[in-house]
Amino acid sequence: MNVSFRPYSLFFLILICFFPQGMAGNRDSLRTYELEEVIVSAQNPDPDFENNRFTGGSVQVAEKALLTTLQHTSLSDYLSQNTPVFIKESGHGMLSTVSLRGTASSHTSVSWNGLTINPLTMGQVDFSRLPLFFFDRVAVHPGGESALYGNGAIGGGISLSSQPAFRKKFAFSLQETAGSFGYSFTGAKIHAGNGRIQSKSALFYNRSDNSFSFSYRDREEKQKNAAYHNYGLLEELDFKLNEKQHLGVKLWHTCFFRKIQPSMQNNSDASKYEDIDDRSTRLMADYVLYTPVTFRTKIAWINDHQEYKEDIIATNNFICNVNAGKSLKDFLIREINLKGGAEVQYIRPEVYAYKEGVDEWRGDLFLFSRFLILKRWDLTCNFRQGFVSGTKAPFTPSLGSSVRIIDNSRDQLILRANISRNFKVPTLNDRYWGETDNRYLKPEDGFNVEAGGHYSFTRSRYQFSLDATAYRNDVSNWIMWMPYGNLWKPQNIDRVETRGLELNCKQTVTLPHSGHFLSLNYAYTHAEVKKGFQEMRPFQGKQMPLLPEHTFSAVFRSQIRQFSLSVQGSYTGKRTTANVFDVMDAYFTANLTADYLFTFGKHGLKTSLNLNNLFDTDYQNTPFKAMPGRHFYFSLIYFLN
Repeated sequence: MNVSFRPYSLFFLILICFFPQGMAGNRDSLRTYELEEVIVSAQNPDPDFENNRFTGGSVQVAEKALLTTLQHTSLSDYLSQNTPVFIKESGHGMLSTVSLRGTASSHTSVSWNGLTINPLTMGQVDFSRLPLFFFDRVAVHPGGESALYGNGAIGGGISLSSQPAFRKKFAFSLQETAGSFGYSFTGAKIHAGNGRIQSKSALFYNRSDNSFSFSYRDREEKQKNAAYHNYGLLEELDFKLNEKQHLGVKLWHTCFFRKIQPSMQNNSDASKYEDIDDRSTRLMADYVLYTPVTFRTKIAWINDHQEYKEDIIATNNFICNVNAGKSLKDFLIREINLKGGAEVQYIRPEVYAYKEGVDEWRGDLFLFSRFLILKRWDLTCNFRQGFVSGTKAPFTPSLGSSVRIIDNSRDQLILRANISRNFKVPTLNDRYWGETDNRYLKPEDGFNVEAGGHYSFTRSRYQFSLDATAYRNDVSNWIMWMPYGNLWKPQNIDRVETRGLELNCKQTVTLPHSGHFLSLNYAYTHAEVKKGFQEMRPFQGKQMPLLPEHTFSAVFRSQIRQFSLSVQGSYTGKRTTANVFDVMDAYFTANLTADYLFTFGKHGLKTSLNLNNLFDTDYQNTPFKAMPGRHFYFSLIYFLN
């Protein structure tokens, strides 16, 4: 469906009408809507790298107000609506995977409190199964950085984390959401602490009939076999044993059952209907000893279990990580931060399509270093050497630098650059699936170069920031599954190059009892096969299939006292299918959210209305997978602080 002029005009007219009225004022009245700045020089998104081991690139931290508003949704919904990151959805509420800077879905490392959670069988994370309800902080780090994140971070990393605060406090919240197509969400959270013990408990249940209507071949149809339900439990306990010793124990368990949404052609063919049942359990213990040298030990167990057509695809992953960090001040240069350590994994798969005896050991040795050479110059050098049984992982260094050209209370100008080598070993499915022996596959090997800048200024109650990044990422031995007669086999493509440009602009103004915020994001992404085997020759010199070159998103929010109104729009450019001559239309969608907060002393009640696909756009994210038209969600959230 081609995007008409009128929706664009209406969307931007709303922005123009609201935004110039000003945005500044009583910061206390806007506390829950404060924006976390895009961090460009020193801050690493993962709390496990507390000494700032990354510089030279950009990290985008999710705004807390948006996370609060979208608590009933998944990380897939947040990323697709509020960032230029491309999310590929196999239908509404179905499998959702990410492409960072044009790379494959398995080229993004996803971590939870420093623990990588990518499934070992496929390597790709289903973002529709990551509930925003569980996380206090979401950070997106585009750009390869395997030295920090380890295996798989060719395109970048996304970190999910909680931030415990040791203080005497009890807080409780209860949320109920109902919406179109039989949608419902129920969730509860309890925070409790006495200054030495901090507890966070969260529980949710979510379901949907997913029976929306769509048009196909000039007839209206009701979507069938797309219902789903899921539930999850999160428990985080943090203990301050004394001022120098902290212990954390975290449990995250989710179950997700869904019928697999059929293609539009097969919507009424019951013989094509399928379903899938997933569950994941993640248990982690984290001990920290703060002395002149900081020691940290992390022990974890991850179980991913999937049942499809009575077949089991499961893995048990046992992880032990030990590291130590030290800061040296006035040591030849202004300051040096060092952190080194090792990690060991034992992986035991239980997959019906694998042969016996494919248990695997993996290990990593790493060293992170940050040098504050001059007052305004930061330099990071990071190194990692991975070890994987049955294959050889490359040595992956990275070097980043940022220089603060202007740095005062009113203006800031930062120039930055980063260069890194990155890798991903073939997944368990790549090597062990089926009767064929695929251990000939080479690890995917990426070389990333990026440069950019950050400019921001503050004038009284007005804040503005602009970030720009240009990059190029060459990936050798890119792995793709291709048909060979009646079989599908993975193959290494000789070379794929991705290059692009990212722009992010934010403006915030506050007035007494009101505030306004605008964010604009644009990404140009070009990924092409430079050299490959015969089946990929049609794409040599052309954009990779199902990947748009242009994506854009905009968010405008206005708050007046206890009322807030948000308008969000996202544009996805044209894409080709597996047939290079079959072009899918670009599309634009817009969403509207209105909130009102009632407070009664320590008690509060927040009402929220979400209208999604405001202009009833008829579109497909992936070929022949229907997406819903205009639909709504209404939420009531009670909280006690």
